[in-house]
Amino acid sequence: AAGHGNPYNESYTGFLNRGAAAIVKEAGIDFVGRNYAMGGFPSGSELALCLEAIHGLDADVITWDFGMTDIPKWWKKAWYSYRTALHRNRPMIVDLNLQSGGHEGDSFPMRAWTNVPRYLEQFGVPAFHMKLAAWQHIKKELPDMFGLSYQEMDKVPKFVRHFKCQDKIEEGDPTCKTMKYTNINDKRCDNRKGQVSWHPGWRFNAIMGNLLAFFVADNLIEALKSLKEEEAGKDNKINPLELMEKYKKEEETDYEGLRSKANFTEALLFKGDGLNLLLGMEGNVSMHAKEWFTSEASVCHTAILPAQSRYLGYVTEREGEPCTFDNYRNHFEGIRRAEAFAFNRTGPGDFLLVHGDEGHDNDKCPVILNIDAKDYFFTSQNMGWSSMTVPNDMEQDVFLKDKPDKPKGLAMVCNIMCNWGNCPPGAMREMDLGKGLALRINGKDVTTMHKVSDNCFALEPKDGRYFPATSDGKYRLEAKVEKTSDEYPSYYRISSFIIL
Repeated sequence: AAGHGNPYNESYTGFLNRGAAAIVKEAGIDFVGRNYAMGGFPSGSELALCLEAIHGLDADVITWDFGMTDIPKWWKKAWYSYRTALHRNRPMIVDLNLQSGGHEGDSFPMRAWTNVPRYLEQFGVPAFHMKLAAWQHIKKELPDMFGLSYQEMDKVPKFVRHFKCQDKIEEGDPTCKTMKYTNINDKRCDNRKGQVSWHPGWRFNAIMGNLLAFFVADNLIEALKSLKEEEAGKDNKINPLELMEKYKKEEETDYEGLRSKANFTEALLFKGDGLNLLLGMEGNVSMHAKEWFTSEASVCHTAILPAQSRYLGYVTEREGEPCTFDNYRNHFEGIRRAEAFAFNRTGPGDFLLVHGDEGHDNDKCPVILNIDAKDYFFTSQNMGWSSMTVPNDMEQDVFLKDKPDKPKGLAMVCNIMCNWGNCPPGAMREMDLGKGLALRINGKDVTTMHKVSDNCFALEPKDGRYFPATSDGKYRLEAKVEKTSDEYPSYYRISSFIIL
């Protein structure tokens, strides 16, 4: 979904925006599609717990398309679905590419991926998934280029031309493999990263984006039919504000049922197969999974891009004009890697916000390629104690002011996700706690880091699972890195610090 290998406007969301915006505008609705996908990230636990920080508080629909990274850890999808359901704007859950992890005709992955959304539907959570048969039907009907002359190919519509060759998608002779990606005709762009066999080309993205646009149009038509029925039942006289209030009350009633009646254990039980979807989750964390999945009072302080909390300045409490989605190309908040490693100080100070090691990918190409970047909070052996406070004043006002409950003091830290799990020498990780890496929260030492998922760890003090908040409800994470080698510097990188 991040669209790697393609220009950014050829992602699913690029085609969705172009297909749906003009349709819904006729009904007086502004359509905004945000492609905030991140290459190589699983859906749980970091993204699941950071949904509001990443996608924003105004999201109406949140999609899942993480089959490649989540398989076979079904609990990641379950976590993401549960957190989507608890998002304050009550978004619709839309699941894509559910065939991931299985072979054609195998329904098990699809049933496992959708187990939690199906359960949550009874509590008013809108949940949809794309049927496997839809893609199978499309694939069957696509014209095959094999055996056609170039003159005959030119007569095939652009969006399906060079798509299927020898009954293979984006592969095979004579043209499908070589024509998979758009040629921008600029040497600064055409050797772009991500042009690999497992990433789809622009035609596949166009099909997905346009199918989603049709889905938006269908929902609009159904909504208009419902409004027409409401109007007919009231002698063709309806008050839009009263009707909106009515719908909001109905929705809130449904969600109160989600909070009070939903059985977490039942939601995670895969009926028919007796499989608990928490299977494979670290034992210490799975024992307390309900708390991690369902606690609504939470704050995610994240460095990764894209994220609304970065663009809108919540993370750095930036004053002045916010850096919005429309000008993310110039979102260079923070410093570059070389500057971070050269930074020295003797006393305590803040973590540094640093650009991802691969840089921000739009430096040279005049066309926007990707906007996802693994930015991080950084400290090193040359910086003494480094700290960050969560929530900061802006985050507290945005994410917690309307919450009846406050965070209990569960803490999670997510280390920067290294490519293919290979972190460079000197990069401190969980196994270095007490051996060159020291952490504390509000002055209380972190003595244990329980692995939650690929790069995230539950932090615990010696005497339990919770850290006490300050008098104003905040949590100050401090980290200190000691020199551990004469061959390379020691340092520590955090992508997100999460409090529940």
